[in-house]
Amino acid sequence: IALSVLLIPALSGRTGDVAFSGLGWAALAPMLLKTIYQTAFLEECFFRGFLLKRVGARFGITTGNIVQGLVFGLIHGVPYVLQGHTLLLGVMLTVFTGSLGYCMGWLNERLAGGSLWPSYLVHVVANLFGTVLVLVGIV
Repeated sequence: IALSVLLIPALSGRTGDVAFSGLGWAALAPMLLKTIYQTAFLEECFFRGFLLKRVGARFGITTGNIVQGLVFGLIHGVPYVLQGHTLLLGVMLTVFTGSLGYCMGWLNERLAGGSLWPSYLVHVVANLFGTVLVLVGIV
């Protein structure tokens, strides 16, 4: 998401951290809490921890990973369409974040023995990047 904010101008000021925009360094603590816990931790627990593992147990890890990546992409792309942006933008965000979700699921399952730590750390770093952009007023 953080990279997409820089690459897709229509997203400027539309990230989840927009509520903190303009508050400066006073927003640091709540932004970190939101970034590290509310988004990265809870999303990793649900998508890679619950959804991938439940669907994967029933239909295989590859299918579970495709499903969680697709749902992860949809929850990141559909809101932009609902906010009045173009369908193309929603599809681009869905594909972009869905692909990242798939890669994080693959990383966890194939390289980390099912641990959520690798994708959680990647998610935190990506979200922190976006948070810093909002905090310093770039977006």
